[in-house]
Amino acid sequence: MISLVLTTMMSLALGVACGLLIPGIERKVHARIQQRVGPPITTPGFWNVMKFLFKKRITPNSPNPALYHLVLTAALACVLAVLAISTPAWWGILGFASVLGVAGLLKVEESVYVFMGSLADSVMSVRMPANDMTRYASFKDAVRTPFERVSAVRSLKMITLGSFPFYIALFIPFVKAGGVGFADVGRLSWPVIGSLSGLLGAATYFIGYNIMTNNRPFDIIKPKVDIIEGGLMEYAAAWRGMYYVLSGVL
Repeated sequence: MISLVLTTMMSLALGVACGLLIPGIERKVHARIQQRVGPPITTPGFWNVMKFLFKKRITPNSPNPALYHLVLTAALACVLAVLAISTPAWWGILGFASVLGVAGLLKVEESVYVFMGSLADSVMSVRMPANDMTRYASFKDAVRTPFERVSAVRSLKMITLGSFPFYIALFIPFVKAGGVGFADVGRLSWPVIGSLSGLLGAATYFIGYNIMTNNRPFDIIKPKVDIIEGGLMEYAAAWRGMYYVLSGVL
């Protein structure tokens, strides 16, 4: 039991450390392509989080600020749980280390963005002077979508359709192994990517991964050109830093 706890803690620490360095490596690659120097590797991840930890905390414009903060904590807990159960120390423990456990936790993490979008009740951190409606505002008894809640609609589309390729590709190694556990995949004597289905699955996984992590051109939840900037707009100070940790680990 002690070895399991120590292994889990070390795995999580290593995962968070790598997650805080990966954004800097990506920025360096982008800068290299554009023939620039780029920022230090630790700036976009580690120092970004440290900066937000010491900023002043504010109350978000939300119908329920406590729940708005809680859903971010739940998303981070799900991602850390996926990281933990993916290590060999958890293989065979109560069935957690399986494709069903990983897919379920990741689906919970995705669903959190719908709550974020519905609880972020502002545009650029300022409430609208009236309950503005973007669609069918002049029609009686019609379904209305508040302008501030468009992000929730985007998130719902992402978790129902956008991430579908990711989960298809996620199941391929387990189908090849004939089991749902990570131990079954580990016992395979040949790499799955060496087959045609493995190559197609890898390409599909890459597309689905970029959809789930909101990378361009799939940045449906947090588009840079949109004034709403998704349901993440109201997170500030330490909560914004927590989101950067979540994004890096994922």
